Amino acid sequence: MSAIPFPLVWIEWNDAASIDAWTDAQEMDHGLRACITVGWLMRETAGELYVSATRSDSEACCTTIIPKRCITFRRPIHTAPPARGSDLA
Repeated sequence: MSAIPFPLVWIEWNDAASIDAWTDAQEMDHGLRACITVGWLMRETAGELYVSATRSDSEACCTTIIPKRCITFRRPIHTAPPARGSDLA
């Protein structure tokens, strides 16, 4: 794999929540869900971040698309990958 072209990021954001049972309207106070997503920033548009858990040189999978308007905190994670052949155990 070539040098890392996609930064590693920490994103805190508010996600939609659902109530999947019959609930009295007066008890519907669950609110949004605060989430933390950590992964590779594969793509950024004017309105969204595409953050993936697994990637190759140019492809990714397990991608979460996060609307920017839902983000409450964003930070790059600065770390160097381990040297090839190093013991990761």
